Amino acid sequence: MSNLRDSTTFNDLLPGKEHKNSQTLGNQLESFTHDAGEKIGVMASKFADRASEQYKTGRKYVVDNPAKGIAIATATGIVAGGLLTLMFHRRQQ
Repeated sequence: MSNLRDSTTFNDLLPGKEHKNSQTLGNQLESFTHDAGEKIGVMASKFADRASEQYKTGRKYVVDNPAKGIAIATATGIVAGGLLTLMFHRRQQ
């Protein structure tokens, strides 16, 4: 299967443009998308690392303080349940 870049030039897509300019535009676009992809990959990796660290910190806190962990989980459940109840109650009206 042939690559679009191999079979079609940007000159074919942009009538009236010179072949040299279209190749430059194509190279710039390719470079920009490549750089953007790399930056997004680095950001996603940093986010995953930070989320993993937060998870480990939370687990350690609960192991060290089981009563507080239960209290926090209970309070969170009550608040989430209350918000869901309000949300669904308003939809029915």
